[in-house]
Amino acid sequence: MVEECDAEANAIVMAYTYEEAKIGYELNNNIMMQVFINSPEKVIEFDQTGIPWKNVVVFVSHKMPENTSIFDLIHQ
Repeated sequence: MVEECDAEANAIVMAYTYEEAKIGYELNNNIMMQVFINSPEKVIEFDQTGIPWKNVVVFVSHKMPENTSIFDLIHQ
């Protein structure tokens, strides 16, 4: 539907798993996705998927995490 409406620049697709994110990126490498990444370990794990960070909006938590180094890792 995003492609049909030529809305890649206006839509964010929720990827519930890293596998879904990989599928979304393979289907359309211009898609923006929201991905749940809630720990420094998960940042490293996501980085290994090969999906460019420019295609991702990261959801960390509804509350400030105890280990705030995750924000620095995501920005790197």
